Amino acid sequence: LGLGLAGAPAGSVTSLKLRQVVAEAGPLEEYRLDEYEAMRDDEQRTSKYAAAIRRRLAAFKEGTASVVDIGTGPFALLAIMAARAGARRVYAIERSPGAASLAREAVAAEGLA
Repeated sequence: LGLGLAGAPAGSVTSLKLRQVVAEAGPLEEYRLDEYEAMRDDEQRTSKYAAAIRRRLAAFKEGTASVVDIGTGPFALLAIMAARAGARRVYAIERSPGAASLAREAVAAEGLA
C-alpha cells in the first residue's frame, strides 16, 4: 500500500528513519476473537477498507504491488482484501501465535495460501 509523506513530490523516494520502537505489554498484546468477528462483520467498515485498498492498488500496474499488513489479526482481513485487489505479494504479519494460526487458516480458506 505504500508509505507516503505529506509534502513529498509525487514519485520521489523518501526515506524514513524511526527513532524508537515501543512495545507495550498488556491489552495491546491480547486479542479477543469476538472483537475481531465484530470488526469483520461490520460491512460498512470493511467495505470502506476494501474500497480504499482497491483504489490504492489501482495506481500500480496489475500484479506489481507488494503489501505489508502488520498486525493482520486472526482473519487477515486487509491482507486478503489486498490479494483480491491484485497485489503481487502480500505479507501478513501477526505477533500473536493464536491469531497467526487462525490467519493462516483464513488465507487458506480463501484459496490464497
